[in-house]
Amino acid sequence: MQNYRTILINKPSLSLLALASCSAFSQKNLLASPTKAFKQPTEGGAFMERRPSVSVIIPVYNKDKYIENCMTTIMNQSLKELEIICIDDGSTDCSAAVIEKLAKSDSRISMIRQKNSGAGPARNAGINKASGEFIAFMDPDDYYPDSSVLEDLYQAAQKNKVDICGGSLVELKNGNLITDFPSPKDKYRFTQNSLIDYSDYQFDYGYHRFIYRTDFLRNNDLHFPSYRRFQDPPFFVAAMALSRKFYVLSRPSYIYRVGYCTINWDEEKLTGLVNGICDVLEVAKIHNLNDLKKLELERVEKSYLDLLYTNALNPTKDFANALERLVYCLEQNEITGNEEFEIVRDSLKRLASFSWYSLSLSSQQLTPHPPCSSPKASIIIPVHNTEQYILPCLKSAVCQTMEEIEIIIVDDGSTDHSIQLISEIALQDKRIVIIKKENGGLSSARNAGLDISRGKYILFLDSDDMLELDAVRILYDEAEQNQLDQLFYSAESFYDSFFTMKEHFGYATYYDYKQEYLNSLTGQELFCLLCDNDDLKPSACLQLLRRDFLFENGISFLNGIIHEDNLFTIECLLSSSNSMCINERLYKRRVRGDSIMTSEKGPRNAFGYYCAVQEAINFIQQRNIQLDESFISHLEKHNDKLLEAASNIYAESSESLKNVFLQSLSPAQRLQFSVMVVSSRINGTNELRLAKTAAAKASDRITQLKKSNSYRIGRAVTFLPRKAKRAFRRIKNHALGKH
Repeated sequence: MQNYRTILINKPSLSLLALASCSAFSQKNLLASPTKAFKQPTEGGAFMERRPSVSVIIPVYNKDKYIENCMTTIMNQSLKELEIICIDDGSTDCSAAVIEKLAKSDSRISMIRQKNSGAGPARNAGINKASGEFIAFMDPDDYYPDSSVLEDLYQAAQKNKVDICGGSLVELKNGNLITDFPSPKDKYRFTQNSLIDYSDYQFDYGYHRFIYRTDFLRNNDLHFPSYRRFQDPPFFVAAMALSRKFYVLSRPSYIYRVGYCTINWDEEKLTGLVNGICDVLEVAKIHNLNDLKKLELERVEKSYLDLLYTNALNPTKDFANALERLVYCLEQNEITGNEEFEIVRDSLKRLASFSWYSLSLSSQQLTPHPPCSSPKASIIIPVHNTEQYILPCLKSAVCQTMEEIEIIIVDDGSTDHSIQLISEIALQDKRIVIIKKENGGLSSARNAGLDISRGKYILFLDSDDMLELDAVRILYDEAEQNQLDQLFYSAESFYDSFFTMKEHFGYATYYDYKQEYLNSLTGQELFCLLCDNDDLKPSACLQLLRRDFLFENGISFLNGIIHEDNLFTIECLLSSSNSMCINERLYKRRVRGDSIMTSEKGPRNAFGYYCAVQEAINFIQQRNIQLDESFISHLEKHNDKLLEAASNIYAESSESLKNVFLQSLSPAQRLQFSVMVVSSRINGTNELRLAKTAAAKASDRITQLKKSNSYRIGRAVTFLPRKAKRAFRRIKNHALGKH
């Protein structure tokens, strides 16, 4: 059986009365058991005195349960001038013995034995040996519906002078005969005898229903590809496109058994599948078969993308090449204005790119490394229950082409096997430092890594993502050459599964910059340019940062919020004397359905955006940072967007979530958050100004509260304990760091 049989969707069968209406068809014959004792030839070789009318080719691999039934329906055909060529494709069951037994009673049967090579090469061996005027293909688990099929097809082909002639297909599933099919499988059935132009038909399955003129196949060098799966459609569409016209009869010509076995997909089969689709698309392009292009596109999207995603993370070279070829074929057969086409093409682009990256990563050997006494860069990786992703992430770090690095793993209270997996690699690579702490969130984990870092530059890497293997070297050289505080770079994303792709399609594919920002600028100058071009990408993972620059300006991540990167990036840009962007995709970002970025947003998200605005203002005031007029204008617009996003998210949240969240805030936080986010949906300039005025009043009120005697006394009383707590935490983190 071929792979696509288990993928095609079946509909409940119609009554057999529907079949009875087909010309030259008998319901009795269809219902008759294929094991019926048919009359055999009376004289050996009597039917072989002239060239056979039809050669029936049967590739056989471990089908001893079905092969006798199949062959019996062929031997009983009313067209006696047949030859039956069985190709034993290395069967390990009793299939060959069954064929040999039948051959003793019918001289028309012959058998070719070959090493297991797949159905395609087996059929090709049959084509090469065939001596009949026409060739019919039969799978060993299928059978003919009645005894006149081949005679009817042969006579119709001769009468109408065509190279290809066929009838309707019937599916046999769970004992039911299915004759009614949904589109596009409705093309399995023909309702009248007619000559059809293939440009009007454009279908690629069910080739068994037809017989093919032998000379036509040989003159056009038509053979089956050697793929383990999906070798039938490329043969079928190539033959049909070259013949241009074919003749059909309104009668069933083939019974096709489905649903009785499960395909175990592996890299070889999937590679064949992808290459087969490419072959069909190439035929479609050559012959301008646009409907066939759409059919293949729909089949990839609905039936195969999930299989490709499953295997793209650990591909073979052949599979990666096949994916790349498929992307090329889709681009060559672009369907303008088709949304499904865009989805499939872009998804496959990501898969192809990531497959080649995975191959490169898997080829890297883990070698022992001593501790680095003076690392050029520190890669900080916060880890919380990411055991299924952490190994490729960590390998992308330890296999960097720049070896003078340290890799700081911050275990943020993981309860899975993440740290066990990391520890095994850390035994060899002493550049890995592991910090264990109670779960405190991403910000606290990154801060803990910053506290013990020793590298001249800092990179942040999320534990489900990866770095290009030369990322650190490229970034370090660029930063050193330009004496940078901050260097932005690009990334590409990939979906972790087919279902994530379907749910979150449209998530950023490439984090490229719309223009080059190669001149060294102040952070404020760069911020203005990025805002003007809608190019600001506030991800901490897409920045190389000078460590001393962060510590000199007291920049760290605000604990307890989501979207902490927004605030962190603004603080860096406010403080930087030398910033730059490069359009290098050095980061692989995994898009997964259960991540913070893709999960449904709620009040905490709104609060994160609010904090990014409020704390940036506090940062400016506390450090008395001098701001350019242009920067002030751009920052106001940026803050407006964040507050509007916060307001919209909060408004769409459930009342229960809102109540729980508000109770978690301090009275001062609740007052200011309510004024800036809750009470105002920022839909226009006037509302925005009102919100700003209200926020200023709230801020003044909070300032007055802080000036009160009770507040001052409380802060004074708790000063020493707070100071001691921070010092103790820092000492503890250093003590837990180990090589």
